[in-house]
Amino acid sequence: MADQVNFFLGGGPDCEENTTTVPAVRTAEVVEIPSFAGFCVEGFDHRRDLTVTVTGPGPSRTARTDWDTLMAVRWPILPGNPTGRHRVRITQGSRSASATFTVVRATAPRLWINPRVAYAGDTVDVYLGGFPAETSADLHLYATSSLNYRATTTVPVDHHGEAHLVLRTSRSTTPDAYAMNSPLIYIPPPDFEPGEFGGPENSVLWLYGPR
Repeated sequence: MADQVNFFLGGGPDCEENTTTVPAVRTAEVVEIPSFAGFCVEGFDHRRDLTVTVTGPGPSRTARTDWDTLMAVRWPILPGNPTGRHRVRITQGSRSASATFTVVRATAPRLWINPRVAYAGDTVDVYLGGFPAETSADLHLYATSSLNYRATTTVPVDHHGEAHLVLRTSRSTTPDAYAMNSPLIYIPPPDFEPGEFGGPENSVLWLYGPR
């Protein structure tokens, strides 16, 4: 079953310019849930699609995707995905390359918004990992341009310390940069200024007007 390969702004692997003709793929050795495995690809034709297959303790997943001059393919690692050793194989016609990485559970609370750039009316996923198991987590939403508090949502955390929240926007939602935060992740300082958010960048959603 094909999975959607995820592309989004902010963060990512540090991939060098594709100057070699020898197919290769590089990735971090360890990836925590929730986040993405960043695959730096070399020696492939960026004008043609890539086929990405990831195998591991669970069922294999395959996606066909395009890519750009950043030479980066980002593969979501989400709550519910199996931990352990994984192998990525990237193919393009007769050319192929592979690498391995290990998926582990987060060792401290973390939050990941995906995608980080969206349009009013889109649905956005919020993933948690590393929270106290079998509890609940309060997530606070702010509009960063004005520091206006918007809402608090409580989500149940499973026995792995992970959770998933679906954040639905409407076409009338005000475009802004929105920050979703948990006190277990980040506590703003007393001199916190509107328009600034000192928390993790993957906790910020850039929302534009409707398409």
